[in-house]
Amino acid sequence: MSHAQAVRAGKKAALTRKRNAKKKGKKSGKKKLWIQESKKHVKKGALHKHLGVPMNKRLDRSLLRRIEKAKLGSTVSGHIVTRKLKEEVVWALNV
Repeated sequence: MSHAQAVRAGKKAALTRKRNAKKKGKKSGKKKLWIQESKKHVKKGALHKHLGVPMNKRLDRSLLRRIEKAKLGSTVSGHIVTRKLKEEVVWALNV
């Protein structure tokens, strides 16, 4: 196989992957950002409820940062750090 044939075969394979991705409804070549994915799973007021803070009070950013840095299963200010809690905290800090 010559170099030109190899290049053509590579381009053809790339086009096939793009077509298959479009059929499945996915965009090829772009990674989804985590924050866009998490919006589907984060409900309004869920973090307030998990932390026991009333909706009319602001969340303490230092507490959120400590939860973000903590390991799963550890306790921060009386709150057990779970995967869901960390997702909500990261979302709150980035929005």
